[in-house]
Amino acid sequence: MPELPIQYADFAVWQRAWLSGAVLEEQMSYWREQLTGAPTLELPTDHVRPPVQSYRGATRVLELSEDLRRGLRELSQREGVTLFMTLLSGWLVLLARYSGQWDISVGSPIANRTRGEAEGLIGFFVNTLVLRTQMKAEMSFREQLQQVREVCLGAYAHQDVPFEMLVEELQPERDLSRSPLFQIMFEMQTMMAGELELPGLKLEPLDIQLDAAKFDLMLTMIETEAGVLAWCNYSTDLFEETTITQMLEQWQVLLEATVADPGQSLSALPLLTEAKRQQQLLEWNETAADYPREQTIHNLFTEQAARTPAAVAVEHEGVQVSYAELNRRANQLAHYLKRLGVGPEVCVGSCMERSLEMVVAWLGIIKTGGAYVPLDREYPPERLQFMIDDAQLRVVLTNGPAPVAFTAETGVKLIDLSVATEQISRESEAEPESGVSAENLAYVIYTSGSTGMPKGVEINHRGVLRTILNIDYLQLLPTDRVALAANPAFDASTFEVWGTLLTGATLVVLGKDITLGGEKFVAALKERRISVLYVTAALFHLLAHLDAGVFASLRAVMFGGETVDPRWVRAVLAGGPPEQLLHMYGPTEVTVFSTWKLVTELAGNASTVPIGRPTANTEAYVLDEWMQLVPVGVNGELYHGGDGLARGYLNRAERTAERFVPSVCTPAW
Repeated sequence: MPELPIQYADFAVWQRAWLSGAVLEEQMSYWREQLTGAPTLELPTDHVRPPVQSYRGATRVLELSEDLRRGLRELSQREGVTLFMTLLSGWLVLLARYSGQWDISVGSPIANRTRGEAEGLIGFFVNTLVLRTQMKAEMSFREQLQQVREVCLGAYAHQDVPFEMLVEELQPERDLSRSPLFQIMFEMQTMMAGELELPGLKLEPLDIQLDAAKFDLMLTMIETEAGVLAWCNYSTDLFEETTITQMLEQWQVLLEATVADPGQSLSALPLLTEAKRQQQLLEWNETAADYPREQTIHNLFTEQAARTPAAVAVEHEGVQVSYAELNRRANQLAHYLKRLGVGPEVCVGSCMERSLEMVVAWLGIIKTGGAYVPLDREYPPERLQFMIDDAQLRVVLTNGPAPVAFTAETGVKLIDLSVATEQISRESEAEPESGVSAENLAYVIYTSGSTGMPKGVEINHRGVLRTILNIDYLQLLPTDRVALAANPAFDASTFEVWGTLLTGATLVVLGKDITLGGEKFVAALKERRISVLYVTAALFHLLAHLDAGVFASLRAVMFGGETVDPRWVRAVLAGGPPEQLLHMYGPTEVTVFSTWKLVTELAGNASTVPIGRPTANTEAYVLDEWMQLVPVGVNGELYHGGDGLARGYLNRAERTAERFVPSVCTPAW
């Protein structure tokens, strides 16, 4: 080969002399302004990011069709951008929708042979550019294309600063777990025209599977006659193959949507195929099950009492009350309360510990058509006063001396059931007329107020019945002995009380000294032959710590309400699990439980326990802040619908309108 007029070393000497002084400052000034304050991209990953990169990787391939390539080229020409810019814009939107971040930096290699003299030289000219795009969710894809165009052109005009020099100048916080300034590489290569031929040699391209990854993700594309071929090289420390396959599929869906309508906002561009969308909207929410949805709690209880009058309904401290006796006492209380003006939609306070009297009180209130409002006796006086005023309570039932919050100035009529027994016993034992339907209030439970002011959640009869009758996670049996262990001011007590009394089982009341006693609780489960139990995650952890086999004799144990430590779940599974170990989840606004998971095993590296699938007659969707379905594995907010949904917040119309929104779809059932 003829001698080259200059060598790479000559170019390097020239570049070092040229890229200094005013030229260097002008170029570096651009990058300082462009990249200062750029955030680190935090994509949701399948695995926890290791403290040090291992550089293990794999590659997935996607081929964009010729029709799509043609559409993208036509879109690019209309908007005055290159195909590279259009493909990059789509990729950036995908990253933004996955991460929830709209300020994203990606790396992109550039040939950097900006002078004719460098065209024939052999040497490493390639540089890496950092393309930072600050998008807004409401901007259109067309607007974003122009922004990406400006970012790319600005970077091309200042491509001479070596990436290493840029890192040294900007001094980003270094992290051995990821590359500096960007973690995603995006590149487009030119397809070599024709076949390479050499005398006496036959050359064929080989498909090389890389088992290394320099970045979290690197998307490489080549435009071919058949379309666009894309390789996504990914870190296997972070991602599973299925996740990358899904991302590439969604990128294609997004690009197809931009070709169809580039005026769509970035937040509205679809990511899911129609098949996946239907799966998440409908198939995963096919939870319909028959139950008496037009009935009321008290009517069904009356029917149960008629079927099994002699069966034990409630057991407390050695005292057993039959279904017939419980029904009689509740009827008398209901007639007594009706004389005080209690009726449909009237809230009555229940400031009582777990007890037989509390069960009578709740049932009696409901038989009037009213709604009970549990009040925790240990709440601060200010909170109790707030709840009294907010629920407009005029009658409050107790089973002992009232808390100090109840003074004469509150205007509340206090009824101590332990004192008023004789007076109530003179009332009629006949079934009272309530005149209510499944839509009427059954109870109001106040939220903790951890996210602001406590709110009274309005639950109707239908919501309660959907929670306990013909449910898919657990079928209560007449032979069951169900523990009443939850604080009455928390809605788990709804399942315990009504789930038991409407199925003919026995409700076993456990006092506070037992539920807070740890070892006493362990002993009580065996002594009182409990078969079904619900406990908070904290109590589950405590009991499992005391005795990993504590639940072995039970038919079903439900746990949840807080973050669960997988360590204790594994201990229970190994030490002697119940017949059914159920992880339950549900906000107060969806009547106790909204999702469930039967736990039979737990991976050794699991950091949490899944909340599972929607319960019967419940819908569950994970949406982004624009009410769009998010792909599997992408962070979002959990939305619920179905018959368990509360009516709203008591006397909070504005808050109700904000949180109880129209459904994203019509249920399949």
